[in-house]
Amino acid sequence: VCSTWTVQAQTVVKAHPLELANRVGEGNERSFFLFSIPGGTYIARNDGLVEASIPGDKRRTFPLKMTRGERLSRLYYSVFEGDLLLACETSTGRVFAARVQHRTRKIRWTTSLGGYNLGPGLIDDNALFMSAANKLMKLDLVNGDSVWEVSEIEGSQTRPYTQFRVPAVRGDVIVFEEDEAKPRRIEVGRSAGRILRIK
Repeated sequence: VCSTWTVQAQTVVKAHPLELANRVGEGNERSFFLFSIPGGTYIARNDGLVEASIPGDKRRTFPLKMTRGERLSRLYYSVFEGDLLLACETSTGRVFAARVQHRTRKIRWTTSLGGYNLGPGLIDDNALFMSAANKLMKLDLVNGDSVWEVSEIEGSQTRPYTQFRVPAVRGDVIVFEEDEAKPRRIEVGRSAGRILRIK
């Protein structure tokens, strides 16, 4: 749930993670993802067709931008400025994010990125920080632009970074931690995406 408060007539968004949608069924034609946000419930089929059910409004569907034969394999969701925000991984090893107007179900933007093993993202201010195997990313949530991507991670050739936990904000530093028993941590400069330290 998105928490907000007002400071000097400006809305400030508290940092919060995207949630992992429940997958119903196995990775076949009949599987789908079920999730809810304040004011509506969504069902996303694995072929990318999403059905929205909003109280007081008729059910509507909208398609995510998928290629022929591509299937959703993982889906995270949240709310940003009243819109639905999705971060998805597909069967072809593609990662993408999309921002959808909640009431009209029109897609504001979709941004495709390479990668697999999509980790849970973090919304902070107008940015979405994401991770995938051996990859760290920042998106601008206003226009969907990719701000930076980090794929040359020191040590990834000797022991790859396969999965990350939810990123953490430490002032001007974003901390990405492996989802492992003995995790490595990567500290990245928020603005430029430069690796500051690996420990």
